[in-house]
Amino acid sequence: LPRGCNDDEFYYVFDKLISPSLKRFSPDALIIQGGGDALYHDPLSRLGLSNNALWWSLRRLVEFSSCLILTGGGGYNPWTVARLWTGFWAILSDQCIPQMLTPKAEAILESLKWKKNFNPPNYLLASLFDPPFEGKVREEIRDLVCYLKKVHSL
Repeated sequence: LPRGCNDDEFYYVFDKLISPSLKRFSPDALIIQGGGDALYHDPLSRLGLSNNALWWSLRRLVEFSSCLILTGGGGYNPWTVARLWTGFWAILSDQCIPQMLTPKAEAILESLKWKKNFNPPNYLLASLFDPPFEGKVREEIRDLVCYLKKVHSL
């Protein structure tokens, strides 16, 4: 996906490519690499996703197979990765993701250090939820989806 891909673009790609592919192949098992590289504050991919989009995708992927392995993966921002994986665990263990964190959980996040010169915004310290990073679906993403659907007969 191109630099700056937002939540709405991610949902679009998932609905137009990933879901039809999974329906077509009907997998017996899924192995999901649950990395945080695509998150807004992660420096590697330069994508612009909120953790909500990745949690949404995990919920959707679970619908396609009763056998699932979720591995931890990439992600370099300690605040975004910790919050993402906590949400993944909550989803897989059928627990609610709390809107606000306890003072003890906030203290843990506040104590994190990172070599990057990064001051985490308040929501990275007080909540597990990112704000949604919404936006219009760019033409380059629509063109990419159209091309891939054609190439893979979806």
